[in-house]
Amino acid sequence: MGSSEHYVRAFDYWERKLKRKVFRFLTDINWFNSFYDWITQICIKHGKNEAMIGCESTGHYWYTFYQFVKDHGMKPLLHQEISSVI
Repeated sequence: MGSSEHYVRAFDYWERKLKRKVFRFLTDINWFNSFYDWITQICIKHGKNEAMIGCESTGHYWYTFYQFVKDHGMKPLLHQEISSVI
């Protein structure tokens, strides 16, 4: 998650792309709702009854989106990048 701009892709459990284009959205409720509409339409089109949303938990930027995802009945998955210095 970035500070203001986010990009998502849609895949199924077998890593097949469900949508060719990347969806771009911003950090505000109108864009979060646009994301929700986008993912809902993909689920309907492909006969899916749930969506699992994965995102990288960078800084504090993911907090509001994480809560939005939970509040809308989707399953959030957080990925934390591990950095190492050799």
